[in-house]
Amino acid sequence: FLFPLYLSTYHLIGVGGVQLLQIAMNVVSLWLVFIALEITTRRLWLAIVGSTLLAVTPSFTFLAFYALTETVSLLIIALFAMLMVLHFRYNRSYYLPIAVGLLSLLVCIRPIVLPFWIIVTVCYLFIWRRNQKVPSWQAALMVSPVFCQLLFSFLMTGSPAVASVGSVAFESWFFPAVYQAQEYGQFEGRKSPQALEGLRRFPEFSDKVIYMMQNLRATAKTYLSLLSGEHLTAGSNFVKTGTGTDNERGTLLSATLRWSVRLNQTFLCLHVIALVGVLVLMVSGNSLLIGPISLLLYLFTLFLILPAGLAYMQGDRYILLAEPLWLIAHGALLARLLDTVFKPVRAIPVFVSSR
Repeated sequence: FLFPLYLSTYHLIGVGGVQLLQIAMNVVSLWLVFIALEITTRRLWLAIVGSTLLAVTPSFTFLAFYALTETVSLLIIALFAMLMVLHFRYNRSYYLPIAVGLLSLLVCIRPIVLPFWIIVTVCYLFIWRRNQKVPSWQAALMVSPVFCQLLFSFLMTGSPAVASVGSVAFESWFFPAVYQAQEYGQFEGRKSPQALEGLRRFPEFSDKVIYMMQNLRATAKTYLSLLSGEHLTAGSNFVKTGTGTDNERGTLLSATLRWSVRLNQTFLCLHVIALVGVLVLMVSGNSLLIGPISLLLYLFTLFLILPAGLAYMQGDRYILLAEPLWLIAHGALLARLLDTVFKPVRAIPVFVSSR
């Protein structure tokens, strides 16, 4: 319910007003990432590099001109990350409940956040709240947006669900790709005759699940191909180049599109390097280098990125949401690694002869 409510503000401030509001949201998101990185890493240059990488991501800017959920979701995600950084840094009692409340609001905009919300809420209700003696009304208030969403859904559709987007992506998008890869060796589109044939042969949700379990290799290959090619290494779908690229504007937009592709490919290399680094540290027994804030943000990142492999033709808009999270997590990991490698050397006592 929250995103339609947000979009209704254009009746008051107009389309241009909403676009300006979303640009302002981007500025706040950049500031939050900068401050979170500076607090976590204690290095100004890392904060500058991290916030600059987010600022030069084309979809981050261009999406502000569209009536989509990404801009407001990015602001909430950056706020959540900032509050969790403050929670782990200063251990104040009021940061975590506010973070849970923000995550509840985010579920009402991006239902894909629901699994991560469940994990954080369970930890909040049954672990942290018990130790902090938080009143019940406060805990109920923090999770109330999700239950409001369930109530609205029940009143309107008769089914208390956060959204049906997940099942639609699985049945109408991912399954046709798997079916065509298995039966025909190539993907012709989710509305092609081959895709419609698969939907006729396996009309029920359970039928589709059984078919993909029987063809796990094709399922895994299709998923990894979509996740990598359609998302992690894809460019921005919101850099509109038009048909003519011989003029100055078209050339600039084409260059921006190529930049978005190269940037996402570079980001993927950074993820691989960070993953290898984490594995090496854990195998070598230095897992303490991976702080709790990094683990939490990496977990949130996975919950945002992994479902993207069920869809395609979206460019980098789905993985963009995770960028503030992994920027802070990668920065924290790099800072702790630098602190370990370049730790101050103890002064060696020098004994001077009495002569």
